[in-house]
Amino acid sequence: MRASRFIAVFIVAISVGAGSIWDTRLEKGFAALSIYDYFKAKQLFEKSLRDHTAGAAYGLSTIYSRNDNPFFNIDTAYLYVLRSQLAFKPSSEKEKKLLEKVKVTEHSILELKEVIHRKAFEIYKQKNSVEWYNKYIKFFSEANEVKEAVQLRDQLAYTIAGAADTYLSYKEFIDNYPQAMQVNEAREHYEERLYSELTKENTINCYENFLRLYPKSPFVKEAENAIFALSTGKGTIGQYHDFIKKYPKNHNVETAWHNMYALYVSDYLPERIAKFRIEFPDYPYQETVNRDLELSAMHFYIAKENNRFGFVDSAGEQRIACIYDWVEDFSEGLAGVGLNSKAGFINKSGRTVVPIIYEEIDPFNNGFAIVKQNGKSGLVNKVGKLILSLEYEEVFNFSEGYAAIIKNGKYGYVDQAGVVVITPQFTKAGDFNEGFAYVELGGQWGYIDKRGELIIPCKYDWADNFENGFARVRYLQKYGLINSKGELLTAFEFDRMNKFSEGLSLVVKDGKYGFIDSDGKPVIPVEYDYSNDVSLNEGFQDGLFKAEKNGKQGLIDKKGKLVIPRDFEAINIFSEEMAAIQKKGKWGYIDRKLKLQIPCQYESAGIFSEGLARVKKAGKYGFIDKSGKLIVPFEYEEAENFKGGLSFVVKEGKRGIIDNLNAVIVPVEMSDIKIFEDDVLRLTKQDRLAYYRLSTGKYFWRENGF
Repeated sequence: MRASRFIAVFIVAISVGAGSIWDTRLEKGFAALSIYDYFKAKQLFEKSLRDHTAGAAYGLSTIYSRNDNPFFNIDTAYLYVLRSQLAFKPSSEKEKKLLEKVKVTEHSILELKEVIHRKAFEIYKQKNSVEWYNKYIKFFSEANEVKEAVQLRDQLAYTIAGAADTYLSYKEFIDNYPQAMQVNEAREHYEERLYSELTKENTINCYENFLRLYPKSPFVKEAENAIFALSTGKGTIGQYHDFIKKYPKNHNVETAWHNMYALYVSDYLPERIAKFRIEFPDYPYQETVNRDLELSAMHFYIAKENNRFGFVDSAGEQRIACIYDWVEDFSEGLAGVGLNSKAGFINKSGRTVVPIIYEEIDPFNNGFAIVKQNGKSGLVNKVGKLILSLEYEEVFNFSEGYAAIIKNGKYGYVDQAGVVVITPQFTKAGDFNEGFAYVELGGQWGYIDKRGELIIPCKYDWADNFENGFARVRYLQKYGLINSKGELLTAFEFDRMNKFSEGLSLVVKDGKYGFIDSDGKPVIPVEYDYSNDVSLNEGFQDGLFKAEKNGKQGLIDKKGKLVIPRDFEAINIFSEEMAAIQKKGKWGYIDRKLKLQIPCQYESAGIFSEGLARVKKAGKYGFIDKSGKLIVPFEYEEAENFKGGLSFVVKEGKRGIIDNLNAVIVPVEMSDIKIFEDDVLRLTKQDRLAYYRLSTGKYFWRENGF
């Protein structure tokens, strides 16, 4: 009994002694900590750690969290504060009271924890790497600073992805940080780079593969556009049709159909449109064909309302509203229009075919139109496609499939696909004709073929187009004739050489003229006196030409035979069996038998046309018949020969139309008159427009105020 009681007393004594030891060690540890004796404090805390974790761990955490001692380690400090917090909660009330003596409480532990959070954040932020931010976010997951760390991490990761700027770098960012605020922007860049990297070869095959692999990409349309552009690069009907058959789901199929149709019916003739409908019955826009077939048979005329322009049809009904600043007549199915200082083209349905974006335009010629922007020229086709970019000083119309261009002051050529086929290198150049074009280099002229090769060297002072296998050239200020091999057909001996007319060319030498044939051989000797009157006549007409010697003129035939003697001061070619002749400064008419039919009494005399001839007296024009009877009085300043029973005349600066009985068809009070093929006149009076049909003698449309 005494032994048991002794053991119990001993245990109690030991317990009391242990408490005293714990109490003494912990207090000594915090006392050492208070005087910054970190070595001693650390030893005392470590000895107390196993049995009294909350207090000792708190002390150790404090040591490791301070950077004024060699034990500083913020991560270790955090582990100890977590351990202290974990141990504190289940501690007995007795122990908590003892811990309170050294100011270790639930609140102080939490405060230390927050201090460590802040210190750790500043340390990790200085590292400024994605890896360190991730470590902080994971290790200090309870910290208030985690949100900021996430933002900094995301921004840094996004910056790194952007620096690499590949679709893989953006994909890695998106996969790793799906909640980042930069994800949407990263996804856009990812799609852009994915598209550009996978299609960098710019081939149809790479675009096809892209569409197969990424059918939901936001760049599907761009890929389809690229396939469309590459498949139809030359813009031919065949290319468009092949594209439609191969890529029926491509969103450009509708455009391909429209372009194909527009090219096929480029002249908009009814027979061409009808043929298209037969050849392509699967064309999905048959209503367009039907409408255009109807419109193609109609004539459209420029109309004006309130100083704005549009079009009316032959019944005077408005077909295209007057909304444009200016318009031009339809040509090849399209009309040039202007709006807000820009120009483009519309078709007869009023649809804009060539965008109204250019500063200047020329009418369509053989399916192409020259357009200008910022002082540079290019070419568009009938579907509005810019086949030749706006980078040339000048572009000319096509001839034999080639168009001359000027770039940096040099001439070259492009084909109808807009491809430069002959590099700009010449100082001047002409149109291709019979497979050749004249060019100038170093002030001398020669000829190239369609390969751009110099076939005839540049050695002439001047050169003309080839016609019928030969061309006029000039060397040392004298004219000669060469063939397509560059062989000289005539010596360089002529002062002038006219174009060929009826197989002969007028040549001039030492003030005399004659004629040569296309082989360069003289046909009519160079023996006639050359004068200004002769120079106005290019060549033979109806087998006759003037022959002048010693101030007298007659007529010769192609063999040089004198058909009409040289008895006249001047003579014109026969027309309706009458020829105008001049004697003593006055004009009259003779017949083929040289009989004077109408006395010489006029200041000038023209040819007979439809039984009447224009003659002049006292500075005014009138018309006589073959008997010399005055049919139209001398009252006009200008008058044109009768055609279709009508003559355009000018009086006091105003224009009008009379018939062959001198009846006024259109009052002579117009500022301008234009006649159309369908017997319609466009009349302009005081800047007002009207349309008049000759067959009915009635106006079918007039602008207000006309």
